[in-house]
Amino acid sequence: MVTIVELVTKYTVSAQVNSKSAADVTKATISLFNPFKDIVNTITADNGTEFSYHEKVSRALSAEVYFAHLYSSWELGLYPSPFNLLRCWLRCSPRSPTTRRLMGLRLLAV
Repeated sequence: MVTIVELVTKYTVSAQVNSKSAADVTKATISLFNPFKDIVNTITADNGTEFSYHEKVSRALSAEVYFAHLYSSWELGLYPSPFNLLRCWLRCSPRSPTTRRLMGLRLLAV
């Protein structure tokens, strides 16, 4: 799951990805940011390998991409808290086949 949080308004968007690969995360990141392309100036990411295509994201959105220093989670701003809440909310849900089919809709409704 890719989760993006705007620092001032705390507006959160999220998308499910097939894998944690750089290609999948890059595609999801660009699609999540595209509606806000004109107002996105900077992006702060952690140091995971899933962000190794950051230059492609930067070019597609005309935004600078910054990385937090290792073991400096406070540099990520609000990111860990909303992501952990969303992940817990989705994980704590019942896992019946019906629920699994509705997960995409539920994610949109959050």
